[in-house]
Amino acid sequence: MSTTISLAGRLPALADLIAALAIADLRVEKNESGVHRFHIDGRSTRVTEVTVAETFDVRMFSLAAPEDVQLAVRIAECAASIMGIREADAELAGMIPVGDLRDVFDASWAESQARSGVRAVGALVEQGRGPIQVPGPVRAFCVGPRVLAEVTGEDEHTRILEAIRAVQWLRVRTAGVFVAGEKETKLAVWLGDEVVFPPVAYAAVSRAQEVVLVKAEHVPELAGAHWRQLDEVQGHIAEFTETEWPAVIAAARAFATKMD
Repeated sequence: MSTTISLAGRLPALADLIAALAIADLRVEKNESGVHRFHIDGRSTRVTEVTVAETFDVRMFSLAAPEDVQLAVRIAECAASIMGIREADAELAGMIPVGDLRDVFDASWAESQARSGVRAVGALVEQGRGPIQVPGPVRAFCVGPRVLAEVTGEDEHTRILEAIRAVQWLRVRTAGVFVAGEKETKLAVWLGDEVVFPPVAYAAVSRAQEVVLVKAEHVPELAGAHWRQLDEVQGHIAEFTETEWPAVIAAARAFATKMD
């Protein structure tokens, strides 16, 4: 689910917009297609998509943090100022003065869309379609029965945003992911260093010249006390020492498998 703010004009230069925003922690992933991804380092739970074409579109996604909603409005305001545009086409609100965007997409609206996002994801999980991956600026956040049970309550929208933010901004690299076979099965390489273990089907547990392929479901057991659950699927794995890692390789051999 998403919500778009559109301006009837073409932005002259993306650099002008970024300069006008003047946000210290703003990060922009530029794309030659004209669809750029904006987020605020350390705060965003979702990216804000900015499309520069014959029209200028700002797209907010479900489960966006309040800061992401504020960023989207600020982007639209700055772009409108640069292009000399006074009205915006705000999804669900229609054509409104640019100056009214802050009133439409206020704190109440941000809370409402977050609550709606929790309900939507919860419904999919209840239908057996989980775990659901919610894409983020750095990595996806995986939602299933465990996560929903942890955040349930009156403030569930706030708690799930906090959980997403915690997973996004853990300053640890995600294990390298490869896609193999005709079924495009995903596997992650686990070398014993500190990583976030991602949502994949298999793990390639590796040391020197040996690689042991195991199903990803066995990784928490193999990691033992080094594993800390982050969401429904992903975990933070602390680094193993050179003397500890051979035992993990040996244990992995008991789970060795071949890719389906």
